[in-house]
Formats: sequence, C-alpha cells, structure tokens
Amino acid sequence: MAKSASKTKAAAFKVALLSTLPWNHTSFGDGSEIEACVAGTDKWETIANVHSFASFDGEEIASYIICAVNGHEGLLAQLQKARIALELCLQCKDLTPKIKQKAEEAINALTKTGDALAE
Repeated sequence: MAKSASKTKAAAFKVALLSTLPWNHTSFGDGSEIEACVAGTDKWETIANVHSFASFDGEEIASYIICAVNGHEGLLAQLQKARIALELCLQCKDLTPKIKQKAEEAINALTKTGDALAE
C-alpha cells in the first residue's frame, strides 16, 4: 500500500473512532476494555485492553486514557464554536478596523490550534 493511501486510511480510522460518542470502558478482573462507538457501524467496539500490572490498576489507567481522549475532543469542539462565533462577529458593520484585525488574528490562532490538535 502506498504511503499516501496508508495515511488516508489512518486518518479515516481516526475520524471513525473520534467523531461520534465519547469513549468508554468496561472493567473486568484485573483490567478494563476501552471501547469506542465506531462511526458508520454505530456499534461499540473494543479498541484496547488495559491490564493491571505491578502497582498500576488497569481500570484507573483506562479511565485516565478515556478522560484524555474525551477531553481532547471536547476541546476541539469548543475551539470550533469560538471560531464560528468570531466569524459571525466579523459580519457586524460597526466594528473598528482594530477590532476586526484582532478578531481575524484570534480566528487564525484558533484555526491553527484546532488543526494542530486534530492531527
């Protein structure tokens, strides 16, 4: 498989895992299964098994991973909403050139940050 096709497939897989519902986990004996609702199938799929080891509890590790993933997606959504709100503000007619410039700078910064986080 060519590198570009591989990257496209990886990007599609990432979107499928991150675009619908928050991740979840189910605990079992000495660990947890991390699950995601995969876009297109609308079925919860196990994407990782996390086992306890040494002094680390598998359920706590899974919870930490899920909080990071779900928090990341929430942050992306908030950045998108802020960018859209600023773009709507730019449509106001009574803005001074300085306010327009600052709003455009903020939009550019939000876009760059969102793009970087989405990679």
